[in-house]
Amino acid sequence: MLRPLLALGLPALLAPAALSQTHSGAVHRAPAPVYVGKVDASTGAIAPPARSGVIDTLYANNTFLGSFYALDPGEVLVDEGRLPSTTSPDVVGTFDSYTLQELEVGYATDAADASVGGSGVRIRVSIFESYAACAPLEVAPAPLLAVEFDGPGSTSGGVQAFTLDLDVSALGLCMRADGDGVHDGMGDLFGWSFEVVDPGTGGTVGTGPLFGADPLNAPEGDATAFQNPAATAGSGLGTRDLVRISSPSDDRCIFFGGYPANLFASFWMVVRGDSTAGGDCIGCGLGDDRFEENDDPASATAVGFDAYLGLVCDAEDDWYSITIEPGEALQVDLLFSTSTADLDVYLFDAATMVELDRGFTGTDDEQVTYSNCTGSPVDVLVQVDSFSGNCGGYDMIVSDPAALDDAFEPNDTCLEAAPLPLGTTRGLVVRRTCQPDNDVFAVTLADGETLTVDVLFDGSVDDINIALNDVSSIACPGVTIAASLGNGSTEHITYTNSTGAPLDVALTVGLVVGEFRAYDLVAKVTPSITLGELICIGNPNSETDGASLCTTGSPFVADNDVQFDVTGLPLNIFGFFVVSKEIGFVNPIDSEGTLCIASNSIGRYDEDILGSGATGEFSFSPDLGQIPFAAGGQAFFISAMAGDTLNFQAWYRDTNAMGNTSNFTDAVTITFQ
Repeated sequence: MLRPLLALGLPALLAPAALSQTHSGAVHRAPAPVYVGKVDASTGAIAPPARSGVIDTLYANNTFLGSFYALDPGEVLVDEGRLPSTTSPDVVGTFDSYTLQELEVGYATDAADASVGGSGVRIRVSIFESYAACAPLEVAPAPLLAVEFDGPGSTSGGVQAFTLDLDVSALGLCMRADGDGVHDGMGDLFGWSFEVVDPGTGGTVGTGPLFGADPLNAPEGDATAFQNPAATAGSGLGTRDLVRISSPSDDRCIFFGGYPANLFASFWMVVRGDSTAGGDCIGCGLGDDRFEENDDPASATAVGFDAYLGLVCDAEDDWYSITIEPGEALQVDLLFSTSTADLDVYLFDAATMVELDRGFTGTDDEQVTYSNCTGSPVDVLVQVDSFSGNCGGYDMIVSDPAALDDAFEPNDTCLEAAPLPLGTTRGLVVRRTCQPDNDVFAVTLADGETLTVDVLFDGSVDDINIALNDVSSIACPGVTIAASLGNGSTEHITYTNSTGAPLDVALTVGLVVGEFRAYDLVAKVTPSITLGELICIGNPNSETDGASLCTTGSPFVADNDVQFDVTGLPLNIFGFFVVSKEIGFVNPIDSEGTLCIASNSIGRYDEDILGSGATGEFSFSPDLGQIPFAAGGQAFFISAMAGDTLNFQAWYRDTNAMGNTSNFTDAVTITFQ
C-alpha cells in the first residue's frame, strides 16, 4: 500500500555542501534490472509491466553501472538532478514548470520475495523541488511527494535488481524547472531520496538503489525530450559525482574517488511528464491561482470590495488594483500562516508609486489601510510579497472600513453622542478617514455617582485615547475633566460627580494612529468609587456575553476594604478567585475562558467557594492580610503592602456542547496605597 504524503512550502535556496572523505563500503554488484510494472501512487494498485510510450522523459539517470548501494537501517540517500527551463544555458527546456506523471526508480535486493516465503521490501522515495547538491536533510525543503511502496524481493536466493514506475499522474504534482523556474545558479536542482523502510527477510547483502549515470558515454540530458530522445538510457542533467547519506550515526557527502576510475556517485531515477505543455505551477506542487500572471504592476488584476480565497504567492509578487473614490477608505486583510511563508502586503498610489501603507510584521496575517482625502478617485495598487521567498497560500479580504461601522454610528461628535451603554459592549469600531471619526457617548451622573470606563483594544497595532468632558455648564464640546492617553492596550477613567447636582458628561473614544480599530467598552456607574483597571474582559459563557467584574472599596491597605461583585454568570454554578502579581494570557486546556494573570506563583482562594445561585452573581471580599500565593510547589500567605500591585480574576464552572468546562471573569489590576 502506498502512502503519498504531499507537503507544501518552497525552501530558501541552499548553497552546496562540502565534500567529505571517500566512502568505501556497502557497494555490491547487481545483475541487469527487470522492469516490474507501474504502481499507482494514489491507490497502491500495481499494473502489468507495460508502458504507453506517450509520456515524455524529462530527466533520465538510468545508465546502468552494474552495482547498487546497500543501505543500513535508518540510512537515507539523497541525490540530485535538474529539469531544464527556458532560461537554461545548455540543455534548454520547453517550459519553466512541468506536471509530473511518473517516477521510475531502480533498486537491488537479496531479501526473499513473498512468493518464496519472504516479505519483499518496503521502500520510501521522496522528491524535493529546490535542493542544493549534498545538502543535509535537516536543511532540505519539505518534499513535494513522499511515497512508500512494497516492492518485490529475490526469488533466486541471490541479488536481483528491479525497476518500477510510480504513477503520480492522479496527484496533479507540478514541479518547477531549475528549482524556481529560472536558471540562476541558486537552487537550480531538484532532489530525491531513497530509504529502505523494511529490509525484508532472508537477505544478508541488503537492499538499496541502483547506480546510474555514465557521463563519458551518455552525456548529461541524454534520453530526454530535450536532448537525444532516441536514446534508451542517459546520465541525468545536473547530477553531481557525490550523494548525501543521512543517518543518526553517519551524515555526510559520499564521493567514491572520482569517475571514471571509480563509480559515479549517482542513483537511478527517471522523471516523466508532458514536455509539450507547461505545468503552470509556482512551486510547492501547487498550480498558479486564477489571477496569474499578475506578477508586476503592469499586469495587476482588478479587484473590488470582496473576499478572495485560495490565492498563492511565491518568489514572484502578486499585484492587484482597485479604484478608491473621494472620501472612501480601503482596508486589505491578508490571512495566512507564517509556518508556510512570511507574506507582506503594500499599498501604492498607482500614478506615482508612492507607498501608502505597508504590513510586514513577520507574524500571521497582515493589514493595510488607506483613506482617499484627495477629492478625486485614486487608483491603488496592492502588492503581496513573500518575504521568506517560500510559496504560501493566503486569503485576501478587500473592504471599506466604513461598511464595518458599529450600531452606535453616527456618533462622531458631541452633538451626535449616543447614550453610553453600561456593562460590557464588545466589537465597537472607531475610524480615522479624512477627518477624525471619534465615537462619543453621553451619560448623566447623579451627585455622588462614580463613572468607571475601560476601553480594551490591540495596542500592538493602533493607539486609542479616551477623554471625559463636562457638557452641563459648557456646551459641546465641553471641558475635559478626565482623560486616559496611554500607549498600551487599555485606557481607564474613573470620575466621581461631586458637584452637588446632576452632571452631563460626554465620553470621547478617538483613534490616534491607524485607520480602523475594533475595541471593547466596559462602563459602570456606581454609588461608590471603583478600584483598579481592567486587564481583560471575560469570554462569553454558556448563558451570557461574559461574566463582568466590578471592584469597589478603598485602595488603602490599612482599610482592608476591597469587594468584588461578579454578574453575568451561569446560574447555580461554583467558582473562586485567583490572585497574581503578574499578567500572562493563557487558555487552559478544557476551558472556554482566558486566564489573564497566569504565573508560576498564582494564588487560589479555593477555600472560599462561591455560588452564583438563581441570580447568576456572587461577591467576595478578600482579606488583604491573608493573600494566598505559591512558590516551589508550596502554598503560603502574604500580606499586601502599600505600593503592591495585585491582579485578581475569578474562575467558574461552565458548560459547552461537549459537556462540563470552565471559564473566567474579567481580570482587574489594583495598586494599593
